[in-house]
Amino acid sequence: MASKIGRLWAGKLYGTNTGNLAADFTNKEDGSGFEGTIRFMDDRFGPVVYSVAGKFDGTTVEIKGKATQQPENVETGEIQGQASLTPDGSLRGTWASTLGTGGTFLLLPHGYEERSASNITNLPEQLHTATRIVGAVRLYPGDVKDLIEAIRKDFTVGQVIANYHENGNERSKYAADFEREFGRLKELRYLRLHVQEPEAHGLSRVATIELTASGANTIRVQGIQESWVIGKAEALMLELRKYQKFFPTTFNKFGLNLNTLLAAAALIALPELSLGRRALFFLAVAAVIAINVQIHAKLIPNALIYLSAPQPGTLARALPQIGSTLLATISALATAIAYGLLKGEISLPLISRLFISQ
Repeated sequence: MASKIGRLWAGKLYGTNTGNLAADFTNKEDGSGFEGTIRFMDDRFGPVVYSVAGKFDGTTVEIKGKATQQPENVETGEIQGQASLTPDGSLRGTWASTLGTGGTFLLLPHGYEERSASNITNLPEQLHTATRIVGAVRLYPGDVKDLIEAIRKDFTVGQVIANYHENGNERSKYAADFEREFGRLKELRYLRLHVQEPEAHGLSRVATIELTASGANTIRVQGIQESWVIGKAEALMLELRKYQKFFPTTFNKFGLNLNTLLAAAALIALPELSLGRRALFFLAVAAVIAINVQIHAKLIPNALIYLSAPQPGTLARALPQIGSTLLATISALATAIAYGLLKGEISLPLISRLFISQ
C-alpha cells in the first residue's frame, strides 16, 4: 500500500523549460496512490494545466500525466517525473516528456516558506514540550498500524520512523518498510515511533512514542505552539490507553507489595538479632527483593508487541499473574526461613526433614 502524500505543493521547474509549479494532490481511498493537478507557468509559452496520477512510497514519488489545458499553438506531450523526499520535506527530482524535453524540478509543501522563515522579530518565546507516561501495553499488528497513523496525523511532510531491537541490535526504518517486516519480526519488547518536520524560525515540531519492556512507556511532543503540543500529547495518550493492561500497569507502577512488606518486616525483626546477624538478615532480604524485581521484569514486561505471533489465550495471559503470586509466596517463605535460621529457631536438619517428609 502506498504512503499518503501532502495535498498542496509549490515550486520550480528547470531544464529545457523553466517556470513556476503549483500542485494539488488527492490520495486515493484504496491506498493505491494519488491523483491531482499540476499547474505550470512556462516562462516562455504561458500556463499549462496537467492532470496527473502517481505513487508515493514514503521516500520517492513517481508521477505521470498529460495536459488538459494549454495556450493555442503550443504543443504539449505526456510527462513523467521521479523525485525523492529530502530531510527538509521537499521533493527534488527529474522530469521528461514525450516531446524529448526534460530537466529537474523542486516542490515545497504548502506553508514551507512560512515555517522555515527566520524572522527575528517573530521568534517564539519558548519551545514547548509535553511528556506523558502510559502504563503497560500489549499491542498487535492492527494496533501498531493505528498507532502509526495517530502519530502521523498533523504532520504534512514528516515521515514516521520506527526504531526497534532485533537480535541485540537497534534497527531503524520508515514506517511503511517496518510494517512489511511484521511477519518476520514476530514479537518486540522495544519500539520507538518518531516523526518531525520543519515548523517556523528554523525549528521543528516533533512527536515520539517510546515503548520498552523494562522502562517507562513515554510520549514526548515538542513544538512552538503550546496548544498543539498539549493537544497532540493528550491525543496520543488516549490512543495508547486503549491498549493498557491493568495488572502489569499496577505492578510496574507500585512495585511488588511484598517487597515493601519484606523491608518493613526486616526493620521490625532486626533488633532481636545480634549485630552480625542483623547484617546477614539484611543482605538476605535485599537479595530476595532484587531477585523479585528481576524475575517480575521478565514475567510482566511493561511493553509487549505481538507482530505476527499468535495471540495468547486466557491461560497464557494468566500465567504471569500466577507466576507472580507463586514467586511472592516463595519469597516470603525464604525470608522467614532465613530469619529463623539466624535467630536459632529453625535448624537445617529440621528443614531437611520437612522437605523429605513431603
